[in-house]
Amino acid sequence: MQKRHLMIILSLLLIFVVLLSFSSMLFELKHVKVKFVNETGDEVDMRNNQVYTSSSKINEIISSTSFDYGKLLFLINKDSYISELERENPYIKILSVEAHFPDTLVLVARERKGLFYFKQENNYYIIDDDFKILDITTSNSSNIELKFVNKTGADKSFFDFFDLSIGAYDKGLFINDNNLVFTSLDKFYDIVSSILGEDFFYNISSLTVIETESNANIRLLTSSPYGAIIEICDILENFDEKFIKVLNAFKTLNDFEKIKTTYGRLTIDKYQNVYWYNL
Repeated sequence: MQKRHLMIILSLLLIFVVLLSFSSMLFELKHVKVKFVNETGDEVDMRNNQVYTSSSKINEIISSTSFDYGKLLFLINKDSYISELERENPYIKILSVEAHFPDTLVLVARERKGLFYFKQENNYYIIDDDFKILDITTSNSSNIELKFVNKTGADKSFFDFFDLSIGAYDKGLFINDNNLVFTSLDKFYDIVSSILGEDFFYNISSLTVIETESNANIRLLTSSPYGAIIEICDILENFDEKFIKVLNAFKTLNDFEKIKTTYGRLTIDKYQNVYWYNL
């Protein structure tokens, strides 16, 4: 009777070892895939991308990071890959890393778009709405130029204005700082696109941050067919409210075609009063 019990126990242990070995082989990480999605989370064809339009480009993303191939899928720290992926692939925004059993990781991603550029010495820094450096080139860009003016009216470079070290920032890194100007501009892309649409970005030629005694102003210069300068005063206080209000006023003027026939400046002051000045 004891021998029988012993045989049963040994048989169960053998089955357990076999199952454990099989499951280890089955759930090891073997494949990594990339899935591009739009703003609503729906998958998009990579042919609609601007940069990552081919399988070779997708392979560049996957090969840029040391994935833990052979490790059990449920033991992998998926979020640990995100920062390396985004640093090595500047135009990628990793939204999540999903485990698809039995043996695959799926990188859910969205392409980043260049929004601003600023010139530093002989280089042009291309950055997106998250202030991530997408590229550093020696040629001009079609994006919105960022300009900076100090209290005396003199031009300043980006890094000088924010008192940042040039050497600390390279392609693939975020320019993040506790400066309130950064915080104020954080929703710039969302506000403009929601009120005037994404196409309007092509009609903004420059954005100038103007330092004042205790605050800062922003001046947007629009190009043809729009004839207006949009100015937001004291951006460190209630920037979102002011920006939304002045853009809605701009939209109203545009609907009546006033700003297409008369060049002027649309200003919202620190008290949120909106004024139109013919120039």
